[in-house]
Amino acid sequence: MQTSVMPVRKVGSKESKGQKLINEFVETIISSKDAVISSRDAVISSKDAEISSKNAEIKKLISLHDEVVSTKNELIKAIEKSSIESKSIMLCELSKFRAILANRYVLESALITYAATLEKSPTTTTALMEKFCSEHMILKKNTLKPKVQADLMRLKTRYGIDVKEPEAAKEVASLFQNLSTQIHYGGTGDDTGICIGSENDLRAAAMALCMKRMQRLRYCSNTLTLLDRSNNMVCRICEGKFQTIDVQTPSSTEVQEEPVADTGNSVQDDLDEKEDIDVEQPEEKPKKKIKEEAKDLPSGSVLKRKREEEAAPKEKKKRG
Repeated sequence: MQTSVMPVRKVGSKESKGQKLINEFVETIISSKDAVISSRDAVISSKDAEISSKNAEIKKLISLHDEVVSTKNELIKAIEKSSIESKSIMLCELSKFRAILANRYVLESALITYAATLEKSPTTTTALMEKFCSEHMILKKNTLKPKVQADLMRLKTRYGIDVKEPEAAKEVASLFQNLSTQIHYGGTGDDTGICIGSENDLRAAAMALCMKRMQRLRYCSNTLTLLDRSNNMVCRICEGKFQTIDVQTPSSTEVQEEPVADTGNSVQDDLDEKEDIDVEQPEEKPKKKIKEEAKDLPSGSVLKRKREEEAAPKEKKKRG
């Protein structure tokens, strides 16, 4: 009997070769994936750099835009200020020959002087007026500060302008927005000077209260005449005081100190006026500092001339 011999199979020869191919394939895939990831990371890095560059450009443009807007706003304010100051000079000269009713001009001019005393001035005249009211006129909603309340009482007891305090406080708060930009010129001759007033007693009272306080704080140096609804002269506002006009010589520009109303407390009324001077009048600035401030102001401006006059040495009067 012949015995057949089975060929010996090499176990694992094919498996090892196949496994090797599989391993190589897997390594190829992993390598390819790593290459893709690396490429993706490079693209992302490039995009991030591009975005960062764009953001830097945008920030630069925004900064440039803000600078341009700021410069534009400053230029607009300077032009408006120059315009008001030029109008101020013109109206002051015209007021020597005729009566001029210019509520808004008077208030704007005073606000410009007030703004020059602030470290950081509001960007609009309306906001500037709001700041002035909160500091010097309005105590809280519908309530005037005590000194303004006293002024309102003087208008009532001495000049017959009877306005309730809550209404006056509201009118003062919105005064600048409600004033007309129109300037009214009176006749020539004896009627001269700068006037304030309104056909509305409430607005006339609010204007008188504001300008008396402006004068007391040295933000307005003009002598003003308060007119009633019929354009009759009520009183003058001079150096922060209500002054009675001499009715016997209505054409005269001279004013006399108003008599104290019979309120039962004449001494207290006098003390109120004195207190206004002592408390609210700003401190005297050194002449050197005033002179330095004058250098930075626009040439020919009213405020510059005022500062130069304050800085100039006072001449001593010669005796006899």
